[in-house]
Amino acid sequence: MRLSNVAAFALTSLCLPVAVASESATFSLTLNALKLGVSSNKSEPAAGESNTQSTKYADILGSTADESQPSFFEVGLRYDQNVLYFYPLGSLGERELWLGREVLENLEAGVVFSGYAKSYDPSVAVVGNTSKLKLSNAAAFGLFANYAFDALGQSWETFAVPYYTTEAVKFEESSSNTRSEGSGLSGEILVVRAIQPNLQFAAGVSFDWEKTTQTSGGKEVSKTTDTDIGIHLGRMRINF
Repeated sequence: MRLSNVAAFALTSLCLPVAVASESATFSLTLNALKLGVSSNKSEPAAGESNTQSTKYADILGSTADESQPSFFEVGLRYDQNVLYFYPLGSLGERELWLGREVLENLEAGVVFSGYAKSYDPSVAVVGNTSKLKLSNAAAFGLFANYAFDALGQSWETFAVPYYTTEAVKFEESSSNTRSEGSGLSGEILVVRAIQPNLQFAAGVSFDWEKTTQTSGGKEVSKTTDTDIGIHLGRMRINF
């Protein structure tokens, strides 16, 4: 978050067109100007009562989003019928890559990979745990479908991404190790308007849902459900 979104946008804007020049390749850079959202987290311990927390947030150029909400910055590449989308700014430092093809007119489909890995040497102390943290990693695998269409005199774009996710945290004492795995679904629908030949502006809504199971020492300790509903009031895309 912070202003890393803006810095990445400016840097990539300067470097991409210079780095690769091809008449058969097109590039796009997409950035959220403003997103208003509501996120909720429901925790269901194996022993005890469930707890739900909700957060309202405003993401302005990625600088004021809630810490759990990743800034939206997309680098897109199309070569013939092949498409690639790269998201370099995850809330935990993860990177996300979409690889696919245009399988039908205005319909793109493919696979999604994301993840990160962090090791700590020396190991670091964690509040509430007597053992020190030495490794953490996470990964997600899924499918995506992007579809563009015209309706009600407007241009629309929509996508859906079902995925599987896993995360592991390892300590010096293996009995303290934790693991999380589950599934989720992300999607959005936007109305898109061309402001200039190479500049588009979009607005719409997004939805994210994820349910995971947490284990510690090989035993289930809780289930967690995360949801997020967002209103996008200013998504900008520059095409090269």
